[in-house]
Amino acid sequence: MQWQIPIGLQIVPAGIIGLGVLTVPESVRWLVNKGRYDEAWKSLTWIRGSDSPEVQQEMDEIRAGVETELQKTEGFTLMELFKPRYFKLCCIAFIMFMFQQSTGATACKS
Repeated sequence: MQWQIPIGLQIVPAGIIGLGVLTVPESVRWLVNKGRYDEAWKSLTWIRGSDSPEVQQEMDEIRAGVETELQKTEGFTLMELFKPRYFKLCCIAFIMFMFQQSTGATACKS
């Protein structure tokens, strides 16, 4: 009972959050990335509460950012990470992450 009651109590808010996620619309950036511009505009105007010029400017910035990202990642494959230059960088990042985790630097101090 020591662990069953806390787990049972934690299931209730987790279930509420899980069901609530189903009501959240897709992000504007994701919709733009998929080419669904009309839905993205509706979502952005709903989030901002208006369709003012500032909101239109934000939409233009999102579209420009997605287009830039697509241009820069065009032709990229995951196998490129195993090329010697990038593989070395990935290994360094992974090792730094492991050392940081092993020191307990992410432990919450309250």
